Amino acid sequence: MDPELDSNKTIDDLVEFGRTLLKWSWLLVLVAVIFGGAVYYYTNQLPRVYQASTKLVVNITSDASGVDVSTQALNLAGKYARTMITKDLLSKTATQLGTPISKAVDVIVDESFPILEISVTDSDPRRAADTANMIVKVFSENENRSQASRYAELAANIEAEIARIDVELTNINSKLAAIQANESPVIGTEAVEDSATYVRRAQLELSLAQYTQTRYSLVYNLQQVRLSEIKSQITFTQLDPAISNPVPVKPLPVRDAVYAALIGFVLCGVLVFLVDYLADEINNPDEISRRYHLPVLGLIPNYSLKENELISKVSPRNPATETYRLLRTNLQYSSVDNPLKSILVTSSIPGEGKSSLVANLGQVMAQIHQNVVMVDCDLHRPRLHKFFQLANWLGLTDLLAAKTRKLGEVYFRTGTNNLFLIPSGPLPPNPSEILNSTGLKDLVSFLTKNSDIVILDSPPLLAVADSLVLASHVDGVILVVNPRRTKRKMLEYSIEQLHQVNAKILGVVMNDVKVSNLHYGYKRKYYGKKYGEHYSSSKLSEKS
Repeated sequence: MDPELDSNKTIDDLVEFGRTLLKWSWLLVLVAVIFGGAVYYYTNQLPRVYQASTKLVVNITSDASGVDVSTQALNLAGKYARTMITKDLLSKTATQLGTPISKAVDVIVDESFPILEISVTDSDPRRAADTANMIVKVFSENENRSQASRYAELAANIEAEIARIDVELTNINSKLAAIQANESPVIGTEAVEDSATYVRRAQLELSLAQYTQTRYSLVYNLQQVRLSEIKSQITFTQLDPAISNPVPVKPLPVRDAVYAALIGFVLCGVLVFLVDYLADEINNPDEISRRYHLPVLGLIPNYSLKENELISKVSPRNPATETYRLLRTNLQYSSVDNPLKSILVTSSIPGEGKSSLVANLGQVMAQIHQNVVMVDCDLHRPRLHKFFQLANWLGLTDLLAAKTRKLGEVYFRTGTNNLFLIPSGPLPPNPSEILNSTGLKDLVSFLTKNSDIVILDSPPLLAVADSLVLASHVDGVILVVNPRRTKRKMLEYSIEQLHQVNAKILGVVMNDVKVSNLHYGYKRKYYGKKYGEHYSSSKLSEKS
């Protein structure tokens, strides 16, 4: 690809996309309004839903054990967020409220702090707030009872064991007191005690010491349990109690309608872009100037006419005929310093109207007393002879193939003063070789010296290579583009091929154009003020 064609391609694409959106802006707005209106109507019929929320802080009493209680509290809050909402909790909450509650309850934990956010949605804003606050209350009470029950059971077991030991200690003391009361008589300074009583006393005193030690340990353990209960106690603090909010959280008809309108706008824009991209048609003359850096020499509107008729001949005052005159004037001013003596007219593909353009352009050029010679170099599907009701049994191929060396035998009058035609003649099996001969170059050189302008009709560029051979024999090339047939890639490739043979591209003529598809600027330029200026100048030239 020519680097010149690649430059600023991205900007060109964006500009073209913008033009496409502007062209279809009415459809984009219509789709956006329909989407937005439909969603607004639908959401506005839905029942209103309200939301209330409150926050609950999870606290753990600090101790001297060195444990990171903040991490523990955060982990515990995460656990509560996953397990808080249960059927039992909702049932107790409903019982406390005295009314059924919504199951739309969400609990979210803060990632940095042990804070739970409890949100309740309901069709009644006051009930939503009451439910959120009651959930916090019921949950806190349940957790406090659960903690108290765990330590209470352990403390009760220890206390029961202490009470049993106290009974044993009382019995032992009673037995010791009885032994003391029944002591043996004193002999001398010492009491005499039989051996059985002595053993019995020793056993009781040992049991007494053991039970006393056990009781001391149990009392100590009981104190530790109660201390642990205090130190590890989990408490809950409610922040920002839930309040009734009269503004519903859904539906939000206005917001939803705006989103729907934006979605409709974007989807329609994407669809328009895809259609435009897949169509790949060139409808905008500005695109040719901007993307391919070629002037638009003329815009020929579409018109209805019988086959093989010339609009410039049968309807001289038709607006389409005036556009051919405008093309003639643009060509005259395109090379003021070096007047054009020979022009090649070609297109990318068949059916773009190049032959009719050659015939009409020759007709309007002859009308200003220029000596015009048309040469039909399309040796595949020649048509020029049909526009002038001439036979094609003798023509260019006979001259180049040396079947006849007399130019006058293939040089025909068309019925219009100063306008002559050399038809293609019989179609040869090797068109490219014939056109590439020195005979054609000599013929064009001779004709340019003996006439004012020579116009060559050639085959389409993408069909055969004949036009590339002919391009080196003329002063300039006109590319015919049919917006309904020519694709961007076709035109790009055609321009690239012409550049590779160093052909001078005079510009582009857009043929069979629907005026309604042009934006206002081009309608005014080609069919308004400037059209009038060129028309006036062409009329003056005709009179001169």
